[in-house]
Amino acid sequence: MHNELLEAAMPFLNSLQQTLSGRQGALPQVPDALPEAPPQVPNLPIPEIVGQGRGEPFFIIKNTSMESSMLNRVRKLERENSIFLLDKARGEYWSEVKSGLYNSSSQGEYYRLLSFENRDLQIRERKHSCFFLFQEILSRNRALRGYAANPTEDFLDFFSEKRDALDKNPEWGPVEKDRKEIEFVEQVKLDLAARGHESLYIKEILGLG
Repeated sequence: MHNELLEAAMPFLNSLQQTLSGRQGALPQVPDALPEAPPQVPNLPIPEIVGQGRGEPFFIIKNTSMESSMLNRVRKLERENSIFLLDKARGEYWSEVKSGLYNSSSQGEYYRLLSFENRDLQIRERKHSCFFLFQEILSRNRALRGYAANPTEDFLDFFSEKRDALDKNPEWGPVEKDRKEIEFVEQVKLDLAARGHESLYIKEILGLG
């Protein structure tokens, strides 16, 4: 009797099982974890592209403050017709400096070149001041002018010889040599300003000492 009832109920049970299975398969799949939100990118300033390395553009950060200062100093020398800008047309000297800076192959090279150009400009500025004082001293002293057949050439040769002596010292690198030249030219400038025609450097420049 029980077996007959079970056999009669089997079709109904099988149908119910298929219905439940179908409903279960239709349920949406819930992921184990929600996807992570994309990371927030900070709004950092983009460095300006100012040069190329090996033919490819690269990013470099300019020291605009120092560049602006150097440009103003160059323009001052140009206005005063300095002979220490290598007889270049107005604007040409700075244009060449800027071209070298912006064609640096790396950020480190840019800083090294900027530092070198700043030291070089300091030397030119001090020599320009010395030359102005030198000319004033000669203009006030006829006796000294008599010894100065070519004062400009004598002046340039004097400082060239001093730099040559620095360059021959193997113990100093280029930066140290530049600093020592700056110190020496500054010393000459102060002595000419303080002692005038009695400065020992006047006699040395003119070959009298």
